[in-house]
Amino acid sequence: MKAFLAVVFFFTIACAYPVDYGGYAPALIHAPSAKVEPIGYPKYRFEYGVKDGHTGDIKEQTEERDGDVVK
Repeated sequence: MKAFLAVVFFFTIACAYPVDYGGYAPALIHAPSAKVEPIGYPKYRFEYGVKDGHTGDIKEQTEERDGDVVK
């Protein structure tokens, strides 16, 4: 009887022993990759001017871009 109780006792202890499951780790959820749209070739020309004969204010500005070159 003592042997039976000892076996039951050790079985109970073995079942109640906490098992290490490796700790907490967040779920691996991968975000969908962003769709990259092709960028068109950058090319523009901009002109601006003011000619005020009353105040004498005369200004001009010109800008031109062709690819990576801005003039």
